[in-house]
Amino acid sequence: MRLTRSLLILDVTSALAAPPPQANGSIAPPSLQLLVDGSKNPEKVPDLDARRHFILQASEHSTPNAQELSRRNAMLHLLGLSPSDQTALLTALAGVREQLDTLNWNDSAPDPAAASARDAKYKQILDSAWQRASTSVSPAGRAKLSAYLQTHVKRGIKIYGTAQ
Repeated sequence: MRLTRSLLILDVTSALAAPPPQANGSIAPPSLQLLVDGSKNPEKVPDLDARRHFILQASEHSTPNAQELSRRNAMLHLLGLSPSDQTALLTALAGVREQLDTLNWNDSAPDPAAASARDAKYKQILDSAWQRASTSVSPAGRAKLSAYLQTHVKRGIKIYGTAQ
């Protein structure tokens, strides 16, 4: 049996928007099954997915609202970075949300080529932000980022898809 990952990867620990629960309590469309539950098997969550989720959790708008600021401050507290690493991280993430906001997510039926280009740009923004973040902090800061991905981010990810 071959498993195919779907595009639906949910981060259940962050306050990012998620679809409303189905009647059975699941937030995945009924045609998808749970392939990876990070709370039970964090080692099965790909590092790339965890890094992208971290960037989504850590980046905020240039003028964050109280909820965004509170969420990021809680995450920074758990990370335990030195003041200089924290400053470096926040500097590396500056503008990420604004870049993501420029992508056209309101098109209810984009043509496949446009959707593919948008998705590629989305991933490129997140991957570039991770590269900046991970190279701007000290070696001790990188170790803390890595540990945080393993102990917090991956445990909040569920990957849904179909078995083929």
